[in-house]
Amino acid sequence: MPSSETPLKSKSLEEIVLWIVIGLCLVLGVAWEAYPTVYLHYHPQRPWPGEPESFGFPPIVKLFFYFFLIGAAGFAQLRFSRWFQRDISKTLVRVFLLANFVMLAGMWTFALANRFWTIQFQPGRLHEVERTMYMGGTFAVLGLWSSLALALLNLGYGLARKRQV
Repeated sequence: MPSSETPLKSKSLEEIVLWIVIGLCLVLGVAWEAYPTVYLHYHPQRPWPGEPESFGFPPIVKLFFYFFLIGAAGFAQLRFSRWFQRDISKTLVRVFLLANFVMLAGMWTFALANRFWTIQFQPGRLHEVERTMYMGGTFAVLGLWSSLALALLNLGYGLARKRQV
């Protein structure tokens, strides 16, 4: 059969949603790195009021590490859920994706509060933004750890069921 006649493999809804999650994560990582440079270019007289300097890994490295973990766990689950052919596995993949959206909402809320909203407030009124940053950070951590726990649960369940059959 010539290559022009081979049928295209259709992507499942879960795979499309996982690619959307990964794309939004990459956009957030690039925006997180690019915004301070753009801000300092257009506002050279005022320093950027975002996060203070730290001695750890840069935030972009941490973000891409987390996104790699989520992508690897997601694609492994998609592969194994097709292999195991279990309804509970497909349900756990969907809950995994929902937890990733919770993580994304938290990360985007934290990023917007940290990068954009701190500029608009006077220094004495930053406590209003700190609540939003705390809430966004909490959702990001909750979504990240729950999605990774769901991925391990799904893979463990599938392997345990595969051995029993």
